[in-house]
Amino acid sequence: EYRCRALFAAVALLIAMIFPLNLAAQGWILPESPQSIPASPAFVLQSQRIEAKVTENIADYRISQVFRNASERAIQGQFYFPLPRGSQVTEFALFADGKRIEGQLLERSEARKIYENLLRKWRDPALLEFLDQDLFRASLFPVPPNGTREIRLHFVQQLARDGDLYVLDYPLFQKRRRSKVLPFNPDAKLIVDLFIHSKHGIQQVYSPSHRFDVVRPDEETARLSFEGRMGDIGQNRLRVYFKPGRDPVGISLLAHREPDKPGFFLLIASPQIEGDFLRAQPKDLVFVLDVSGSMSGDKLKQAKAALRYCLEHLRSGDRFDLVAFSTEPRLFRPNLQPVKAVPAAEAFVDSLEARGGTNIHDALLRALSLNRSADRFFAVVFLTDGLPTVGITEDSEILKAVMQHNRHNVRIFAFGVGYDVNTFLIDQLAEKTNAVADYITPGENIETVVSSFFDKVAEPLLTNVQLQWQGVKVSEVYPKRLPDLFQGTDLVVLGRYRNPGEGSLTLSGRHQEQKFEFSADIRFPEAEEGNAFIAPLWASRKIGFLLDEIRLHGENQELVDEIVRLSKKYGIVTPYTSYLAREEAPLLAQPVPGQPAPSQTPPGGMHPFYQLSPGLIRYGADGGKKGEAAVTASEAIAAFKQMRSLDVLPASKQMTVAGRVFSLRDGVWMQEDLPDGLPVARVAYASDAYFWLVDQFPRLAEILSLGENIRFRFQNVVISVEAEPGEGQVSLSQLKGMLLK
Repeated sequence: EYRCRALFAAVALLIAMIFPLNLAAQGWILPESPQSIPASPAFVLQSQRIEAKVTENIADYRISQVFRNASERAIQGQFYFPLPRGSQVTEFALFADGKRIEGQLLERSEARKIYENLLRKWRDPALLEFLDQDLFRASLFPVPPNGTREIRLHFVQQLARDGDLYVLDYPLFQKRRRSKVLPFNPDAKLIVDLFIHSKHGIQQVYSPSHRFDVVRPDEETARLSFEGRMGDIGQNRLRVYFKPGRDPVGISLLAHREPDKPGFFLLIASPQIEGDFLRAQPKDLVFVLDVSGSMSGDKLKQAKAALRYCLEHLRSGDRFDLVAFSTEPRLFRPNLQPVKAVPAAEAFVDSLEARGGTNIHDALLRALSLNRSADRFFAVVFLTDGLPTVGITEDSEILKAVMQHNRHNVRIFAFGVGYDVNTFLIDQLAEKTNAVADYITPGENIETVVSSFFDKVAEPLLTNVQLQWQGVKVSEVYPKRLPDLFQGTDLVVLGRYRNPGEGSLTLSGRHQEQKFEFSADIRFPEAEEGNAFIAPLWASRKIGFLLDEIRLHGENQELVDEIVRLSKKYGIVTPYTSYLAREEAPLLAQPVPGQPAPSQTPPGGMHPFYQLSPGLIRYGADGGKKGEAAVTASEAIAAFKQMRSLDVLPASKQMTVAGRVFSLRDGVWMQEDLPDGLPVARVAYASDAYFWLVDQFPRLAEILSLGENIRFRFQNVVISVEAEPGEGQVSLSQLKGMLLK
């Protein structure tokens, strides 16, 4: 992934992910003696700061939460905070008006009684997630109306391990369901600061839940930071995987498989050579800049700043040249130049003026003619704001000429500025040369986008990357064509496997003139309930591939049917399934007294891509190559194809929980594809039979926490949980008889 823009950062993802239940959780405050159950929460989370210092496999958490009394009267409350198994609490303190109040630790058996009592009193199934966890509790002094209280918590946890990866997992908020106890405030601020250190080195850092800003000050340290509004964040959990050590192979594999069904895998690769990180190879770069008349003014000023940034950050051993083009191309120098020529190149950039037409064909061929060596990484950085208007202007002819003159696998990283660009040409230039296309929409800064890209590709490590599998069979692997690896990036591959077993894989690539191979043993498990996030990530990438096929070749009913099937199964919204977009405000947020009512659509509204007519996806459609809709489609499909984290997907009426798809129908969460003819057990919410289900089958807690009305299959029985008691509901003994045969 070179640059996966936050296309949908304002659109929340409500796909549920299965994670272990024995984890730390966000705290909450409840009135000590409520006169009645309020229609909306009295205490609302205003902000949360999560700091964690991880040393080897020990995480030291320091949590700060600020709550506001959103009611119109002073309320005395109790603060509750579930703790993960194996946590050692070193400090617990509540600060109110500068005074410190000590809390009380309740072990699991005593805590469970409190959870069950709260569940019955507040009728909030979300509490089911915490039934097997220790609990901290502290009493608050009365909090005045609109008054705030800050809670500070400090505890230490030994991290779980998944293969050779450690997992840091922290719940953030209960966003996917209505909750009186765990209210969701979309305007609450979240700040995350994670510091990971290992004396053995940190080889991989990956988050499937969020796009962190990752800084690597040295090989032994990684710092991850994130800041945003709760309403703009897609995931209920913060999850980070990291691999300590300096393994030369640098390959890790995560899997998810339901019994008797094909499994999913996620592969992370960051190879090394002889214990040291690959040394970045010198590179040759040619910057091709559109200086036609339409680039005048602020666009040209920003583009010049972007070029200066790239020139000033070239490394020793790099070579470069510049091609400015309008009606004809104009070179800085006739041959590639060493870094010492940068000052003269900056003067050349300063002298550029915008005038004339747009001769893309000649400019690209002139840039490719500078590549005379096959043993160095060579790339073209191409930036234009318009359509070809001079010389050869047909897309197919330009692409044909480029590929004929591209003798040494030159990468063309293409940037389109504004909406009046040929998205087909830009996308295909990047696709056919195994590079990346990007778009700078009106209001975005050209320098910021290009400089961010340049930082990622500044140090090429492995090119022509390939994977070979031995002893195991995989299918539907994405991406279809593997990208180059650059310093500070890793390779994330998703796919499927049918049969469990052991095997090996070999990752190969070229580093300068030499070919390197890295082999690792792998195991595909027969059953793995964890890592369920892999399935929707894989489905997103496959949908991106299918949308790209439609964009290139037009609609095919088989492709459309597969997109719709995947969308329904994994709750992923596309232009073909925009009806899945969730609009039920109560599921997104609770009304907060004194604040505007929650929107009827997900925060930020529905992204324009999901409002496109499916017919506009194809390049050949009217308006399919240029204009705002075309740029929107290109950006969105690229985001699907490069998907690494789930927080860029839009909200859906469907959710995947415990490996099953649920749809909300008339207030009932219904499992999809329930077979006919099975016996039905109607279970009253919070009854003895209900709690027996939780005790006897703990893995059902994730499903039962969806709400008070749920219908799903368990074993060969359809369980129908009903909010209100009524005739025909089963007793505890009857339920045992149905499930313990």
